[in-house]
Amino acid sequence: MNQDQIIARFNKGEKFYFRITIAIVTITLAFLIVGLSAVKAIVAVPAAIVEIATYLLYFNIGHLVYGFIRIFYYFFKIRPFHQEVTLKHTVISLIISPVNMVILYTAILLMALTGCVA
Repeated sequence: MNQDQIIARFNKGEKFYFRITIAIVTITLAFLIVGLSAVKAIVAVPAAIVEIATYLLYFNIGHLVYGFIRIFYYFFKIRPFHQEVTLKHTVISLIISPVNMVILYTAILLMALTGCVA
């Protein structure tokens, strides 16, 4: 692969990584809304939904680790080419991911607590 193909592939992956981050945030907010409404209505959330949210939490951890790998890849493979390539989407995703994990953990806790109440 030549340098232009590597850089084009990295930029495409950058946009795809950010889109995945936005999708995870959207799903997390949906789980938070479900958890808050279930607590307010005192209705048990099915265990399958709590399991899916838990798996999403593990996926979010992997997503964060992959973001750090992308940064190392940038510094060792892409940056030596001295071309205009930015890491802004990866950095934004790395800032959003820990906040997203806290929100998702709160949603899981709320949904799990509704199972005890109802």
